[in-house]
Amino acid sequence: MENMIDKNKVCEELKISKQTLERYMRNGKIPYFKFGSSKNSKVLFKEQDIIEHIENYYKKGE
Repeated sequence: MENMIDKNKVCEELKISKQTLERYMRNGKIPYFKFGSSKNSKVLFKEQDIIEHIENYYKKGE
């Protein structure tokens, strides 16, 4: 099974706000999985997807 991480960890790794992460999710920039009903939902991300996002969108040395 792949490692899954939550919104807080993604924000920490990418050094972005939760609002920015929400925008990335809405725009399809970062894939995610939503579990449960809308009030009690949990959003998780594949760690590999976040690594790929970093490799594709962040310049080396920054």
